[in-house]
Amino acid sequence: MDVAKSKHDCCIIDSDGVIHTDSLRITNSKKGFDSLYSSILSILGSRNLEHVKNRT
Repeated sequence: MDVAKSKHDCCIIDSDGVIHTDSLRITNSKKGFDSLYSSILSILGSRNLEHVKNRT
C-alpha cells in the first residue's frame, strides 16, 4: 500500500501470488476505507479476516 495524505494506492494479492486487484485507489476517508474493506471481503469469500496480512 502506498500511503499518502489524501489517497492510498494498493493491490490485493493472495498467498499463491494471484493478483486480485493490481491498482486500487482509495481516498483517505470512511468511504475509501469501506471500499477497501468490501474489496477484501469479496475476495476472501468464506474465509475470515485472520487471513489478511499487510505486506510492504
